[in-house]
Amino acid sequence: MPEGDTLARTADGLRPHLIGRTVVAARARSGAQAGRLVGARIDAVEALGKNLLMRFSNGLEVRTHLRMHGTWHRYRPGERWRRPAGRAVLVIEVEGAVAVCFDAPVVELFEARAERIHPALARLGPDLLAAEFDAAEGIRRFRGAAGASTAIGEALLDQRIVAGIGNIYRSEVLFLERVDPFLSTATLDDVTLERIVMTARRLLRAGAGRAGEILVRCQRIDNGWLCAVTVSDDRSVSGHTVAVRDVDLERFAPGAEEPTDLVRRSFAFLLAREPKEAILRAFDLPVIGRYFPDYEREITKG
Repeated sequence: MPEGDTLARTADGLRPHLIGRTVVAARARSGAQAGRLVGARIDAVEALGKNLLMRFSNGLEVRTHLRMHGTWHRYRPGERWRRPAGRAVLVIEVEGAVAVCFDAPVVELFEARAERIHPALARLGPDLLAAEFDAAEGIRRFRGAAGASTAIGEALLDQRIVAGIGNIYRSEVLFLERVDPFLSTATLDDVTLERIVMTARRLLRAGAGRAGEILVRCQRIDNGWLCAVTVSDDRSVSGHTVAVRDVDLERFAPGAEEPTDLVRRSFAFLLAREPKEAILRAFDLPVIGRYFPDYEREITKG
């Protein structure tokens, strides 16, 4: 079954040829009323877990789930299809392109406003490929009813906990982290679960061709904040702890209520000048200025 990175690449491939264009023809093999899409502009093509979503200017949304054999193709008008037309379950035509979904068992058309109560989409856990991934929420769901009494190998496949992992990445992640797939999730501490989740995210993002990222979580302490920072790319993950005093927050980000954005921008500043492996594992934020005198000037711009 295609995993989250495959769906992300599919969305990336379709998006430049569909976004902003008006549907001139649409047909579906199932009972979906594809004709309602004609005349509407395609506003979004996105992957969400293992789902591919298309949103339209008339308030409609299409969801496909490829399961084992489904796939999306994009053709030029008049170009010969690489699969028989009888296997097409949805065809959407715009000026200059034809998007064809073959063999997908799930094709749905519904009002976009209903996405938040959709029986499949509303229950999804945090998407491991999302730009703003909530690792803490993922760990909370591993501890919840869906995951706590389940073996970690099974829990990783439960899209209600975190979305996007399939059998291949499940096996690779647990091998890399040296975790027995048959261990109960309840026996794993939060540090181990976070390692598993972040390794899964790193591998999926690498598979989808996504760049590295900076994940920041801050908690309040006396006279300031303590921030846990995870920096990942397609090769590895590094962890850091940064202390931000209230006076430092006001100095570098006047008016900010908490330092998450400041710390994220500070790490982006560092990564533009040195590899993540060279960044101190634990430090006070103003220390950056000792090594890079232009830090304060750059970080307070705008």
